[in-house]
Amino acid sequence: MLGTQRVFLIFSLFMTLGIMCAGQQQQQHNATSSEGNEFGGGNGRGVVGEEETSQRMSEEQRERQRLQAEARKRRRGESKGGAYVRTPAEETEAGRRRERRGVVTSNKSEQTITVRVDVLKAHPKYKKIMRRSMTLHAHDEKNAANIGDTVRVVETRPLSRTKHWRLVEIVEVAK
Repeated sequence: MLGTQRVFLIFSLFMTLGIMCAGQQQQQHNATSSEGNEFGGGNGRGVVGEEETSQRMSEEQRERQRLQAEARKRRRGESKGGAYVRTPAEETEAGRRRERRGVVTSNKSEQTITVRVDVLKAHPKYKKIMRRSMTLHAHDEKNAANIGDTVRVVETRPLSRTKHWRLVEIVEVAK
C-alpha cells in the first residue's frame, strides 16, 4: 500500500509542476495531431500519409541532385569562365591514350617541352576544390611549341626516363 501511495504522490507532484510522463505526452501528441499538424500538413488522422512522405523525399532528392550538379559544374570550371580549362581524366580502355591540356613552361631541351597541367580536385574531407599542377615532359619533334603556349599532349610509350607524353597540337599560341 505504501508503494502505491508514493507513486500517486509523485504523480500528483509532477502534475502540479507541469511535467508529464511519457504516456501522457504521447496521448497529448495524438490529440493535437488529429486536427493536423501546426504546419497544415497531415491527413487528419495524425499520421503523415505515404504520398506526402514520398513527395517530400522526392523533393529533397531533387534538391540534393541539383546541388550536386552545381558542385560538379564548379569543379569543372563551367560556372565561371575561368582562365584554366580542365580536360577530364578519361577512363583508359585498351588502346585508348590519355590526353591532357596544359601550358608550356620550358622548351630549352632539344625536341622536349615541359608542360604544366592544372588539375582541379576536391579535398577528400573538406570538399574544397583545390588546384594542383603536375609537370609533364612531352616530345616535340619539330620544336614548334614556345613558352606560354597552350598545348594538347597524349600519352605514349616511354621515350626516355621522364618523357612519356607526345605533343599533338598547339591549341593556343602565347601572346
